[in-house]
Amino acid sequence: MDFEEETVDVLYKEVKDALNAQFESITALNTKLADIMKMSLFIIGVLLILDKESIVTTIALLLLWCAFLIPLFGYLKESYRRDPDPLLLKEKYIMRDAKPVKVQIMDNIIDSYTENKIKIEFKSKLINPALLFLVVGVFVALVDLL
Repeated sequence: MDFEEETVDVLYKEVKDALNAQFESITALNTKLADIMKMSLFIIGVLLILDKESIVTTIALLLLWCAFLIPLFGYLKESYRRDPDPLLLKEKYIMRDAKPVKVQIMDNIIDSYTENKIKIEFKSKLINPALLFLVVGVFVALVDLL
């Protein structure tokens, strides 16, 4: 395929920007999941320090542990693809024309974007259940303490 140089440049920039936006999304998701984990561990710590032995406290602790463990699965599926590999890129394309190299890099970035999208969707689906367990766990703990 033969493309105009300007078209290749515009497409390359847009594809690269899309991948960068995707990594910003990953950072935001990681922050949300980490906040849920920290909050649940904090409340678990408070409940353990209060040392109130009741079935309601046990239920609250189980709910809060679930609120901690669900986001943890998001961290276990952490590796993301970020193409191109600079070393391989240099070795393979250093002596080639710029236009086909940009097209190949775009193809690699698009593949990375597609792979990462699946992982991001998985991670984003963890936020609502984790928040639900956190809120219900806090509610149950408050009912027990009051």
